[in-house]
Amino acid sequence: MKHVLIIDPSETFVQYLRRIIARMGYATHIARDVAGGLALLRQHRPDLVVSEINFPESDGLQVLRELSQSTDMATVPLVFVSTDGTAERERQARSAGCADYLTKPVTVRDIHGILQRSMTFAQKRQSPRIHAELVVDACIAGRQIATRTTMISAGGMLVVAAHDGLQTGQQVDISLSLPSVAAALPLKGEIVYFTPRSETPNLFGIGIKFLGLEIDQKKHLTEYVDDALSAPWSP
Repeated sequence: MKHVLIIDPSETFVQYLRRIIARMGYATHIARDVAGGLALLRQHRPDLVVSEINFPESDGLQVLRELSQSTDMATVPLVFVSTDGTAERERQARSAGCADYLTKPVTVRDIHGILQRSMTFAQKRQSPRIHAELVVDACIAGRQIATRTTMISAGGMLVVAAHDGLQTGQQVDISLSLPSVAAALPLKGEIVYFTPRSETPNLFGIGIKFLGLEIDQKKHLTEYVDDALSAPWSP
């Protein structure tokens, strides 16, 4: 699991960002000032740092300098998400080596973009995905599978299922139940990967990419994911 360090003096923004990033499947660490952020940086060595640049008694550029001077964390990207939208402040941050600079407020899609652009993944995702347990009935090469999702996005899903005898590239007929839709969605998909239980016990199963989504089907999936990401936080 990838780790994201959030450094920001605003409790409201920290909880908003933490909620969305955690629901996308990443571990989060929180600091409210630069000193606390530097301590967590050394302790956890995160995959990404998201920070405000302006603090009451310090400067977010200090975190960037700490990263650049470290022999083992110099490649950790830092993205500033700030209330300061001045061109001069952004120029300073980019000149110092930040990976990106965004001005608040930021949306769920903005946050997904930050994560995908800034961290290394085996495969980049066009849509945010979340942990979710949804009822799925699937048919693969005449084999009926009644199961549930563990992850879902508007582009595909991971379902809990044994994959003996199955192959990537096989087509899948899917009936997916969403809480917000009265009838199950009839979808088409393709097996794109398998996750062995021994590697990631919580993400064991079959990765399926959705194919040929109709406009209303994609709308239902996108709204479900966005609503889940934006729902009130319950620690």
